[in-house]
Amino acid sequence: MNKITPRDPLWEEVKESLSNYRNNINIDLVRKYLGDFSDPVKVRKVSNYLTGSTFFMSRFNQMEICELMKDMRMRLKQV
Repeated sequence: MNKITPRDPLWEEVKESLSNYRNNINIDLVRKYLGDFSDPVKVRKVSNYLTGSTFFMSRFNQMEICELMKDMRMRLKQV
């Protein structure tokens, strides 16, 4: 049985920022959402979004995103 989680307004803002991508995503907003990476649910949400096929195919070539993904993978290994 899936657990229903309440809407997260900040996550909605982050997703909107990512979906309105032009030249640079607002990586600062994503990092603000993640904070100190201590919330595994937030880390998983961002990781799933950034590795999704739509995002991955067109936007994954930015160095900042690669660094963020590296930080998230390191955090997920610790949990």
